[in-house]
Amino acid sequence: MNSDDMNRVAEIRRHFPNIDRDISGKERIFLDNGAGSLVLREAADAEYFARINASANVDGHYYESELNEKIIKEGREALATLFNSPSSDNIFQGESASILSFLLGIALRNYIGKDGNVVSTYNEHYSSVAPYMFLKKNGYIKDLRLAKIDSETSEIDLEHVKQLVDRNTKLIVATAESNLTGTKTPVNELKKLADENDALLIIDGVHYAPQDLINVEKPAVDAFIVSMYKLFGPRGSFAYVSDNLLRQADPYNIDPFTNRFKGSFMELGTRDQAIFNSSLEVVKFLSNLIENHGGISRSGIEQSLTWNKSYLAELSRLILEGDDETPGLKNIENVRILGITDIKELHKRGSTFSFNFKNIDDSKAERIYWEKFGITVVGGNHFNVAHDFLSRKSVLRVTFLMYNTKEEARKFLKATEYIASIERED
Repeated sequence: MNSDDMNRVAEIRRHFPNIDRDISGKERIFLDNGAGSLVLREAADAEYFARINASANVDGHYYESELNEKIIKEGREALATLFNSPSSDNIFQGESASILSFLLGIALRNYIGKDGNVVSTYNEHYSSVAPYMFLKKNGYIKDLRLAKIDSETSEIDLEHVKQLVDRNTKLIVATAESNLTGTKTPVNELKKLADENDALLIIDGVHYAPQDLINVEKPAVDAFIVSMYKLFGPRGSFAYVSDNLLRQADPYNIDPFTNRFKGSFMELGTRDQAIFNSSLEVVKFLSNLIENHGGISRSGIEQSLTWNKSYLAELSRLILEGDDETPGLKNIENVRILGITDIKELHKRGSTFSFNFKNIDDSKAERIYWEKFGITVVGGNHFNVAHDFLSRKSVLRVTFLMYNTKEEARKFLKATEYIASIERED
C-alpha cells in the first residue's frame, strides 16, 4: 500500500464519527460491514435536517411541503447518477431490499404467469428468492429453479443455469456479489442468457454496492437493488427499474392517479424525505472522494469506486496471503475458508470472507474476537440460501470496506491466529 492510499484512507476515516470506538467508548475494529456499514457524518446530519425541517407531507403550497418535495426530487436524481440510470423516474425507494424484491415479484406475477418459471441460484440472499417461493406456493407461477454453486468457491454453475433456462423462463434473478462469501456473479453471462430467451434480469446489488461501480446500462439490467445502510447511509433501499420491466409490471399500489413511470407506481405510501436527503450525501461523498467536483458527479463516482476496488483488492490479498508480519487466512491452521482463495482469481471476489475454525465453535470464537481483541466478527446464519446447499449452518463473516486499514487487517489476522491455536474442545 502506498502513502497516497494511506492518506486517503485516513481522510475517509475522518468522515465516520464512530470509526474506532463505539458509543460506550470501547475501542474496536468494525468488520461487520456485511450486515451494515458505519454511517457517514454528512449522511447523518442530512437525515436529521430533513427529519426536522421538511417533516410536512408533499403537495402543499407552503415552504416545508415544497422543501420535502425538493429533497425527494434531488435525492432521486442523485441515486440516478449513482446507478447511471437514464432517468430519475426509474429510481424507486423502499424500506428495505426485501420489500423492494417482494414488490417487484408481486408486480411481475402476471407477466411470469402460471406456466412461467423463474431461474436463480443457490448464492442468493433469501430476500431475492423468497418472493418467487411465495408466488409458486400460491399458484401464481409454475416454478422457481435454483442453479448449483461450487462447494468450495461458491461460484455459480453457468452450465446448470443454461440447463434450467427454457422457453418458459420469464425472469432470471441473481446477486452481483454473494453476501456470504464475496463471490461475484458473471452478470454479463446472465444478461446474454436472458436476452437469448427474452427474459428479464433482476440483480441484487446490496453487497456489491460499497465495493464496486454500479452501471445499470453495462450490462443493461431490468432492476438493480441497493441498501443504503450498507453504503454508509440510512436504513432505506433503492432500486433502479428499467422501462422494459415497468411496461410488464402490475404492482400493488394505492395511488389512483399513479403514472406507470413515476414513483408511486412502485412505491407504497408516503416517502421518507430524510432517507433521500441522507442518501444524496452518500452520493456526494463518493463523487468528491478523489478530487473535488463540487457536487454530484458520475465521473467522480467512477474515480472513487475505481480506486476503492483496487484498494479493497489489496486488502483481500493481505487477508488471504498475509505478509512478512502476519500469516494469511489460507496459511492459518484450523481455519476453513468458504469462497475463492486463489489470488489469481481475486477479480472474481469481493472483500468479504467467511470461515469456520476446526478447533472451536463460531459462537465462542465470536466472543473471543470481541472480548479479547475488540473486533466485530459475527457468526451464524447470514440469510443466504447457500447455507442449506453447502450444509454450513453457521459461518463467521468479516467484510472490509474503504475505511478499514491495513493495520486493522493485520490485527484481525493475528486474532484469528490466536483463536486457531486454542486447544480443541471435544
